[in-house]
Amino acid sequence: MKLDATHLTLFAWFVVGGETSSTCRQPPGHVLMQVAVSNLTRVEPDLASKGPRLQGSVCDQLIASLPCNQSLVLNESFDMNARCPGHCPYHAMDQRHGMSFCTASCVAASQCARYNPDAPVADQEAGTCRGALVDGCYRPKLDGTDSCLQCAAWYEQTPSGQCQVQYLWVAYLVAAISGCALLLILGYLVHLHCRPITNLQGLNEGLGARSQQKYRDPTDRQLWPWMTNLCRTEVGGPGLMLHFNFLAAVVVWALAVGLGWVVLAYLVDTELLELGRRPYGTAYRNCVLVAFGHSTQQRLMWAKLLYLAMVYLATFLGSLAHGLRQRRLFRQSNVQDTMKAFSALVKGLPSIPASEVHVESDLAHVVSSLTGQVVIGVSVCWNFGHVKAEVDQLLQHDTSASTSDVPDVHSGWLHRTVMQVEKALLRRLEGSQEEPQEGAALELLRGVRSSSEAYVVFETRAGRDRALSTLSQGFSFRGHHVSMAAARHEPRSIHWQNYDGSCQSVKWWKLLKGCCCILAGLVTWACVFYLPYAWSILTFNYEGGRQPGILYSLCFSIIVVIGNVSMYQICATVADHVGFKYKETREACYMILYFISVSLNVLLDLAMTYYMSFAIMVHLGFRTHEGVPLTKLPYFVQRFEAYAIQRAMGQNLYEYAFPSTFLLPFLGEPAVAVGGLLRLGMLLVRSHPEMGCRATMSLLAAQDFEFGRYADTLLNVALAVGMFFFPGGYTHWIFFMLAISQAYIYALDHWRVLRVVPASTFASMQIDWWCQVLLAPCCGLLAACLIFKGNCHLGFCLSHQHLLLACLAAWLLHIVLHLLLLIFVVPLGDSEAKSLAPHLRQYQQVAAMEPCSWFSANPIHCLRSKHVHRHGVPCSFFTPGQESTMEVNESIGCYFSSKNIKVQDASNLKSDFRMNKVVLHLDPDEENVICP
Repeated sequence: MKLDATHLTLFAWFVVGGETSSTCRQPPGHVLMQVAVSNLTRVEPDLASKGPRLQGSVCDQLIASLPCNQSLVLNESFDMNARCPGHCPYHAMDQRHGMSFCTASCVAASQCARYNPDAPVADQEAGTCRGALVDGCYRPKLDGTDSCLQCAAWYEQTPSGQCQVQYLWVAYLVAAISGCALLLILGYLVHLHCRPITNLQGLNEGLGARSQQKYRDPTDRQLWPWMTNLCRTEVGGPGLMLHFNFLAAVVVWALAVGLGWVVLAYLVDTELLELGRRPYGTAYRNCVLVAFGHSTQQRLMWAKLLYLAMVYLATFLGSLAHGLRQRRLFRQSNVQDTMKAFSALVKGLPSIPASEVHVESDLAHVVSSLTGQVVIGVSVCWNFGHVKAEVDQLLQHDTSASTSDVPDVHSGWLHRTVMQVEKALLRRLEGSQEEPQEGAALELLRGVRSSSEAYVVFETRAGRDRALSTLSQGFSFRGHHVSMAAARHEPRSIHWQNYDGSCQSVKWWKLLKGCCCILAGLVTWACVFYLPYAWSILTFNYEGGRQPGILYSLCFSIIVVIGNVSMYQICATVADHVGFKYKETREACYMILYFISVSLNVLLDLAMTYYMSFAIMVHLGFRTHEGVPLTKLPYFVQRFEAYAIQRAMGQNLYEYAFPSTFLLPFLGEPAVAVGGLLRLGMLLVRSHPEMGCRATMSLLAAQDFEFGRYADTLLNVALAVGMFFFPGGYTHWIFFMLAISQAYIYALDHWRVLRVVPASTFASMQIDWWCQVLLAPCCGLLAACLIFKGNCHLGFCLSHQHLLLACLAAWLLHIVLHLLLLIFVVPLGDSEAKSLAPHLRQYQQVAAMEPCSWFSANPIHCLRSKHVHRHGVPCSFFTPGQESTMEVNESIGCYFSSKNIKVQDASNLKSDFRMNKVVLHLDPDEENVICP
């Protein structure tokens, strides 16, 4: 009889229908429809899923008003913000019939416990029935109050039924110690700032040396103009130019992908821009959110798959085209006459003591007599890593360090103690100031032997090439067969102290130990920083739609930045410890280690985020669109594909990427890593007149330019690509933020290269090639995502067990294919670049403009010139910032003569210092100010 009455009710609903409301075209009898559906649900539970679909077919708009005490099966037809009538103002999830679907009713406060015993509290602000709101509660009371019966681990129960953190005094103690340390640091900085200026001359010298170290136009030795196009101009060699081209390519790619997604959304459905961004909240809203999200995602999946396929093909082909373009740019730059254009690398030399006089002349004579070409000189690579400190001391001994004793106007014991500590530290930085004993250099050279390599410098590039052609099969030198090949690196990019003759197995062993250190750092970071954050998120109470506030987001951003910075420092130390001969090889190793370590860092973050999201969604009672609780899903793929997890992971990935990873680590770089360190160094130098030139230059010198940007950018690209695994609401935002962040990084590096970092030359494309290799797994993520999202949509339907294997196979297959094309196909499209002008320049002309030559960059060569060969004007050792001390001696290949260079100066800033201000500027009328 009830079923007949229900059918009659449905018929009456259709008969009286026809009027519309402002929100939804609902007939006046739509409430009767609700009652009819509710009756159908109670009589025939298997029709529960049919009711909402019948409802949705009648009403094209969302249902915004709900009846009282009627059980409604929720789906996408309901408005997420629908409110209950005033006499039954609370949403209650109906658990009375044990149905698997999200069923809600509008009830009065007294009815909350009857409809859902687990949510007996009536929350007037949220308009819902919820559970007890107690952070850290494991088993809440069910008496309708916000109180707890049993608290979770690391919490203790209070007499009022609340939970408070145990050992809270530890957190207060840590906060107090941190606060005291911060106050001490601030007090020390204030003390530095208020000290009298007693070493303005030393500050002048240090700033002048810092200024001379910067990149300068070799034609006039002036700073490069601000508007220099670093994508086309070789300021620091072709390797640096390729770096800027890569950054620019990522900006264009990210902007194109983001704009393409927006255009697709407006052509197909703007829900693509909202899907996954609607916030969760009350139990009612969460049920409607899942139903809406799943149905919309499935309805628009064809558009996403089409766009994903287009992005995959465009990115894959674009990365190969980018690799070809980079090779051509390198070829075009390689035709220019730089130091390496005149040099050939000889390998296979016997071990010769550095005290022997005729090593260079004998090798030069053999090569010249066999080839008929003019040889300027030979620079032998010596094994002196074990005595590097002594060599540096001999080369950079400062006999002009001030020893004047400036009266101390402050007589307080604290001031004297701080000054003494600083002086002790500065003496360690300065090294020994004792005058080297007579014959110390010769004694040291007797313990140094040559490596198996040397650089032969020819007068012209054409002469070098003819000599290589003549000696293509090698030649004999002192009973050893040696080979000769064109030099691939510039003198600035060679670590001369690392020619220690160690075999590759030693370097691999050092690298393995370094990887263990990286893993240890990763585990330490996870235990010290990440686990406390995860614990605080998991013990947060989300009842009634509560979400962690901005403090949690700030802590998460700080944790991500700390993780990235710690990996940066560890990887840099490991790369230095391996002992590579060339700076490009060190930078490539550093980039690979940093990319892998930060990728592991990100994978750990994402894994923890998944488990936290799953635990939170389970706590909030989320179900699948079919009404199955998340805890009853047996497989990872099923859980991962549940819309509640998809939405939470998409939001977490976006928040992880921006600003935590994309932008925050780089925002503080100009103020802290550049300006802050310079300011601290200036404050120390100006108050210590006893400081020598070496310590002054060390404190005021800028950090070298490193290629960690490659790894950062590749990681950012991988994070942006990963967003395709999740609903599309954040897709355009993450790519737009990537483009903006990379544009900022490009501008930051542009400024650092032109105005901050010491000059260095990156002559090979080794770093960029490894970057192209690491692009393969990033592109492979798109292939894996296409398989994952296309399951049961692209003509195949794999089981949950096999889907992950298929994604992994697609990722690996793409990497293999990408690398094969990169190694064997891309070079085929590259042809030898033709020089725009004939090679008429000689070595003398290039060496006259470049202070760092094959001879001046070699420390042992300079010591031999002075103490073994006893040249009247010995070969000057190249020290960045002291170019003006270098002397010309054409007979030994030294041609560089310093010109007047505009430098940063502090002599005119005396009044600014007295007002506790520092102003850096370029004074065009200032003479060179350098350390003697």
